[in-house]
Amino acid sequence: DEKRYGVMENDMERYEMMKNDMERYGMMKDDMERYGVIWGDIERYGMIWSDENDMERYGAIWSDENRYGT
Repeated sequence: DEKRYGVMENDMERYEMMKNDMERYGMMKDDMERYGVIWGDIERYGMIWSDENDMERYGAIWSDENRYGT
């Protein structure tokens, strides 16, 4: 249990770092919005999610991994 707690503690530290990254990202997003780069525009041109969706559509992400059991 103590070992497990140690791992949990490390995860919490990792989470704190991730949270800091999210705050940094929040600032970045504010800058992007200030310069008129809004997420709607990026999505409209398919630069964010469509690639990922295409990969899923063609089974290039999870299905291959499941098929080969890796």
